[in-house]
Amino acid sequence: MTLVISLFVLYNLNLREIGVLDPLPATLLPVSLLVEGNADLDEFRELLAGDAHGRALVAFGTVQERDGHLVSSYPIGVPVLAVPFYALPVWLGWLDDIADYRLVAKLAASFMVALSAGLLFLAGVRIGGVEAALVAAITYGAASNAWTVASQALWQHGPGMLCLSAALLLVLRLERNGGARTALAAGVFLALAVACRSLNLIPSACLGLFVLVRHRRWVLHFGLPLILVGVWQGGYNVSTFGEIRGGYEAIWTSPWHGWRGLNQQNAFTHPIGAGVVNLLLNPNKGLLVYSPWAIFAIVGLAASLRSKEFPLSPYLSLWVVIVVVALAQNQLWWGGSGFGPRYFCELQTAFALVLAWLWPRIARRPFLRTGFAVCIAFSFAVQVIGAFYTPCGWHEEPVPIDLDESRLWDWRDPQLLRCLRAGPRPFEFLMSDAD
Repeated sequence: MTLVISLFVLYNLNLREIGVLDPLPATLLPVSLLVEGNADLDEFRELLAGDAHGRALVAFGTVQERDGHLVSSYPIGVPVLAVPFYALPVWLGWLDDIADYRLVAKLAASFMVALSAGLLFLAGVRIGGVEAALVAAITYGAASNAWTVASQALWQHGPGMLCLSAALLLVLRLERNGGARTALAAGVFLALAVACRSLNLIPSACLGLFVLVRHRRWVLHFGLPLILVGVWQGGYNVSTFGEIRGGYEAIWTSPWHGWRGLNQQNAFTHPIGAGVVNLLLNPNKGLLVYSPWAIFAIVGLAASLRSKEFPLSPYLSLWVVIVVVALAQNQLWWGGSGFGPRYFCELQTAFALVLAWLWPRIARRPFLRTGFAVCIAFSFAVQVIGAFYTPCGWHEEPVPIDLDESRLWDWRDPQLLRCLRAGPRPFEFLMSDAD
């Protein structure tokens, strides 16, 4: 509990929400679900029209018109999971403007990500003991995009990471006398992870394979919630967007991205080799640039494949490889204006478990221990910049990166240095309307 509370406080020290455009529909939808019992944004048209970000939503395809209703283009899972956090503010009538909604969304997201770190700690204890679990959970929580992206707004990432962390803990419990209820609960959390973000189909399939191979007697219990939630999600997509894949097509064909000629059929055709280099080494979006400790997790994952003490390792490896290949083929691999390697957020949960297994081996070797500490310190410093100094206009000036992606490889003007020079951002939650 101390870990969860500490991270929750850390995530909110910047006293602002960093969400740009993508999380805004999920920031408002919990109120629609609570008050009107529907999943459209019709009642927020006037509110959005008076907000600069709100007016940009249609241009980016984040929201779209369907049968006379304004709806979010993203999966419905995130606002559903956020509903409990909105219940009291809605009941007390505290939500009057965009700033109020963003405050509640920030608190919800930061709590979910902090809780995910707590669950990963419990999972890590089962793998490497208390010390290893603590190192892994703190690394995940304070030295990765779990802090600077997932906890800062109601992106798809934070709720998905919470569900994946819970599922990983439950799957590990199956190895130690877990039964039908454990398998059922693991299936529920994985189903919810998919409802938050479609890419979470990959870890769900990999962990499902683990259950099939090692705990076959519980496959039906594990698979039932996945099927039920899948039917619910598919039904929502068909009834809202007219197709089972959901509303992503509006993003590819939006005024902002439409000039690329992309759609759901050709959006994942980027050359894999170049894509992997982009994802790992890009000065403004590369995983190993923003979180260099991840090299230990990647190497550790390969080393753990031969360990009988870590039977989950092959399935985590499969998860990592498939996700990296999928992301490498994404024509929009940089993830818009999110800070750093945003698309790797969910993979950090897998990396945390690998670190829990790897830490006792690192701790025994002074050279590795020192190198790991340096990587953690650098990664933490990067996250401090992300939390307190961004955004600083780097994504938009001199030319938006979505219109000129060559800027992503400009080593002369990296986001980290420009934002550091620009200085800390104001504490928006302390600013009155008059300010």
